[in-house]
Amino acid sequence: MNSFWLVLENEISHETCDAYIDLFNANDSETARHGDDLEDFTVRESEVYGIPFGTTENLMTTKLFNDLVIQCNAECFGFNLNGLQEFQVAKYETDDHYVWHSDMRLNKRESMRKLSITVQLSDPNDYEGGDFEFTEDIGCPARPFIAEKGTVIIFPSFLPHRVTPVTKGTRYSLVGWYEGNNWR
Repeated sequence: MNSFWLVLENEISHETCDAYIDLFNANDSETARHGDDLEDFTVRESEVYGIPFGTTENLMTTKLFNDLVIQCNAECFGFNLNGLQEFQVAKYETDDHYVWHSDMRLNKRESMRKLSITVQLSDPNDYEGGDFEFTEDIGCPARPFIAEKGTVIIFPSFLPHRVTPVTKGTRYSLVGWYEGNNWR
């Protein structure tokens, strides 16, 4: 772990990764969006399946990651989390991407995203491009962070990051956000 994120290689089994890909393919996905603009594909282009809150799949995902996120938060960040979480499976095909962004929602809700989690579901041989990167503005060179299937990265939701355009094949990831009371 460095001071900004935690990367856990091979944390999730290949079978579990494949189960999330199957979950995506068995359900109706929707065009991913950033904010409220449904037509601007310059920011984000991909398909997502939001795992509905309270479903068996959502509860299974929460159980899979909850202890890991709580331990990581206690050891690395110390954020006040309230236990609310949201998960989605994302599918990036050729030319799909997500430009530099942060995961925080700046609005008048009582709760906001504080920790983000990304899980590499695809085998890196199944696609080209589609690199998950942090901005150099935080003191590290932009470079791919998650390549191996089953790798998990946990980071503060305010860190700028992106997914570079996929140039060949299909990349799947599981993403989630853990919330807490607004920053004080």
